[in-house]
Amino acid sequence: MTSIAQETASGVKYTTISQFSSQFVRLGSFSILALLLPPSDFGLVGMAAIVTGFTNVFRDLGTREAVIRQDEHSSQFLSSIFILNIVFSGTLTAVILLASGWASSFFSEPRLCNILRILAVTVITSGAASLPLALLQHRLEFRRLAVVEVTSVIAGGLTGTILAFWNFGVWSIVGQTLTTSTIACILAYQQTAYQPSLQFSFSEIRVILKFSGNLTLFNFLNYFVRNADNLLIGKFLGSEALGIYSLAYRLMLIPLQNVTSVVTKVMFPVLSKLNSNTDELRRTYLKMTVCIAFLTFPLMAGASVVAQEAINVLFAPTWAKAGVILNILAPLGLLQSVCSPVGVLYLVRGRTDLMFRWGLLSSGVTLIAMLAGLRFGLVGIAIAYLTASLALLIPSLLIPFHLVGLSSKEFAWSLRRIATCALLMAIMVAIAQHVTNGLDIPEAGQLLSSVMAGILTYTILVVRFAPAETSAMQSFLLRIIKKPKSSSTRTAPRQREQV
Repeated sequence: MTSIAQETASGVKYTTISQFSSQFVRLGSFSILALLLPPSDFGLVGMAAIVTGFTNVFRDLGTREAVIRQDEHSSQFLSSIFILNIVFSGTLTAVILLASGWASSFFSEPRLCNILRILAVTVITSGAASLPLALLQHRLEFRRLAVVEVTSVIAGGLTGTILAFWNFGVWSIVGQTLTTSTIACILAYQQTAYQPSLQFSFSEIRVILKFSGNLTLFNFLNYFVRNADNLLIGKFLGSEALGIYSLAYRLMLIPLQNVTSVVTKVMFPVLSKLNSNTDELRRTYLKMTVCIAFLTFPLMAGASVVAQEAINVLFAPTWAKAGVILNILAPLGLLQSVCSPVGVLYLVRGRTDLMFRWGLLSSGVTLIAMLAGLRFGLVGIAIAYLTASLALLIPSLLIPFHLVGLSSKEFAWSLRRIATCALLMAIMVAIAQHVTNGLDIPEAGQLLSSVMAGILTYTILVVRFAPAETSAMQSFLLRIIKKPKSSSTRTAPRQREQV
């Protein structure tokens, strides 16, 4: 298992570099755009993203995960998937072009029509990039993935910033999105050296249809429920309210995107290679989840305390209401940080049918809760989302855990010390915040004091009360930092799978 551990550490290393670099650029670009553009512009693009994101759910029909999960790939198999992705994403692009007028009328936003027509291009570029990106992830070539992701985000950020300074308004955000997607597509092919052909076989597609079909249906439900709040806010509360909510939600996602998604991205191909060894698969999954919690629990617990201060310091006064929403969403982020990776267990075991059935139930519960909370505005929507997530927490874990023989007691017991340390840290941050509020200190200074108090408290607590978790995290980080002795094991698969 040493090679698996090394591959995992290397994957996390480059994915972490990619995520942190990308998020740093995105946050910097967003901060600049937030100073130059009103919240309504972000809300307008948020409305467009609901439509384009919906079609993106279907752009590769779950074939990307099928490529990652499968051990060997024939030339005909890859070519068939490539053609399927191009045809389907092209069809979805046409659907957006035809539906742009309807979407504009639905949201009562005339400008939305032209915005959607431009952003429709990102659907076909994303579909075209799906196969080469899947090949990189299957081969565990996360360094090459990092090159694609970071370079494209930097190009998009520069485009958006320049356009904003040139007073292009909402088109600055559109230009940023379009540039990022286009550059990522070009680099994906350059990094894989994959050359598509026109071979197509229905038999090759049928092999993965059951797996990818159920996965696509689940992704549809998951996308719908994760965007139901945006849809309801945009329709009934307006673009400004959606812009404020989107800011809070985006800030809540930062720790998840920089930790959970990093580990999960590596977790899927790694656990797929352990599928025949259930005991090792279960142990590896649990170790990775503890590593996620070690970082995300204190981040989200701290965010729930300092949310309003952070919004006031980092953004203009027009965004102040986002602080209240972030206070509510932070506990939701904590839950999602350890619940989101369970999807990998469904994929590794090939039980996307079970995944889809659970998605039906959970989506219905969440949607009903959001509809009930809508009458209370943004705060009502946020509270409803959190309440539904709490109600669904236990079954959302028990069902996939059964696939690998992991008990909920074992899972909770492995997280108990980390959760306790994060809770005690949040209490200490709240005390520090209360003390500094009574002093003549600028709000930025108060925020810095609270953050430093949180970091110091959590460090002391985990070293004292969670030594095993701290030691495991240190060992994992050292393995990430350590330079691999040889890269021959990584280049061989790439050479075998070229077409």
